[in-house]
Amino acid sequence: VFLGRIVWVLVSLLYFFGVWRYFKKEKMSPYALYAILIVVYFALVTAVNGFGMNARFRMPVNGFILPFATYGFLIVWFSVKEFIFSKKISTHE
Repeated sequence: VFLGRIVWVLVSLLYFFGVWRYFKKEKMSPYALYAILIVVYFALVTAVNGFGMNARFRMPVNGFILPFATYGFLIVWFSVKEFIFSKKISTHE
């Protein structure tokens, strides 16, 4: 359970980073805005409903969270990879 929560905290952080980066870098898309509004809606409903919320309500939202989290992860991954390879190349010169 603990590791699962750590994974979802990382996914949440990557989601917020992915959303921020998407709207900063990409052109505004009505589909992306709709997906974000669905996530915000279900986050607010979960906060109000509390323990009455179960996986039946949360699972459809994961389909909207994971693409933005993947987008955020790929940006972080490529940045780290570029940083590592730039350090390796500069140390060999």
